[in-house]
Amino acid sequence: LSISNATINITSPNYAVGIRASDSSKPSTPRNISNVTINATNTYTSGNAYGIYAATNIAVSGSNILASAENAIGTGIFVTSNTRATVIDGKVQGGTYGINTDSGSNKGYATLGTNGDAVSTSAPEIIGGEYALYGYSVNFYDGVLRGGQKAYQDGIIAAIPDGTTYHVESSVDYDENCWLVDAENYLQIGETQYN
Repeated sequence: LSISNATINITSPNYAVGIRASDSSKPSTPRNISNVTINATNTYTSGNAYGIYAATNIAVSGSNILASAENAIGTGIFVTSNTRATVIDGKVQGGTYGINTDSGSNKGYATLGTNGDAVSTSAPEIIGGEYALYGYSVNFYDGVLRGGQKAYQDGIIAAIPDGTTYHVESSVDYDENCWLVDAENYLQIGETQYN
């Protein structure tokens, strides 16, 4: 199953979900979502909004995902238990969380960009009204995180590329903006790393 070159607008007085990616067998090959625009809006006092609710492995590229809820949680991508979401580029924005990985007994995982290439400091762009990244575990290889309160929840980032470190600064629109920069005094010889 793949979804590409589509626009999805959902406005609901209850739960609003742009795409619910679900497969009980959770195959290792991800479901591809490319060049898709999603606007999921909840207009009621309860009920959440999700741009993508990932209950199976997904890969997202070239897409613009927005989820907002007037009086509840808006999440760009929610990654359920034992599921992985990979966001290569594009923009993911939630009124509360950009990406939320399930932190219950069975964890959700996400990867931003690709490891091994030159680090991009602009894509993917992950924005959250409170946190850009929230929940359990994210590999942060490319992109920029923008959070209304924090760019990421403490402890959520599981991996970054060798030889990089975080750069965090505030801006007019966001309390924290975070991207990767070259680490000072970093050297790798063979498999041994020095900092």
